[in-house]
Amino acid sequence: MRARRRAEFVAGRLCAIQSLKSLNSPATAPAEGPDRAPVWPDNIIGSITHSGHWALSIAAGRQHYSGIGVDLEEQLSAQSAAEIRAQVFSEWERQRFGIDVDASLTGLAFSAKESLFKALYPITRQHFGFHAAHIVDKPRNGFMQLRLDVDLDPQFRKGRQFDVQYDYFGDRLLTWILVGKTRTNTSHTNDR
Repeated sequence: MRARRRAEFVAGRLCAIQSLKSLNSPATAPAEGPDRAPVWPDNIIGSITHSGHWALSIAAGRQHYSGIGVDLEEQLSAQSAAEIRAQVFSEWERQRFGIDVDASLTGLAFSAKESLFKALYPITRQHFGFHAAHIVDKPRNGFMQLRLDVDLDPQFRKGRQFDVQYDYFGDRLLTWILVGKTRTNTSHTNDR
């Protein structure tokens, strides 16, 4: 691991220790599983992110949430957004939001879908890409929704929606998803 990447990794683990301390859990860094995902204590779920000189962790008791995902990204330049647009947006999203989706929405979609992966992978153990979910409607006021376009497991099926919160600070974008213990809005729809 390169020195910078290693430093970001360590900073993320230090943030995780603080998250665990705030929950009165033993203050040891989550182990790294064989899939490189953090292994949290049995009664805790959490998520770690790092970007440049920033690192962040959130954690909660399993009695409250079944999944947590957080992602921190630098805001994209127009050129960077153009380079990843096809990777991030499905054909349906490009038609709905326009062929030349702006850099802000591209960055937000990228980060939100990363948060979704971090929230669901520890539960489903299913790898999935950016096209596994789509933005339901234009994001506004720090809130958006993603809808699954695939079945991941019996609990997380096509059509399930997830609330995503986001905020900008400086040149960074932060997104997070909290997946509650009870299922909400699991209906299938015809509008996509």
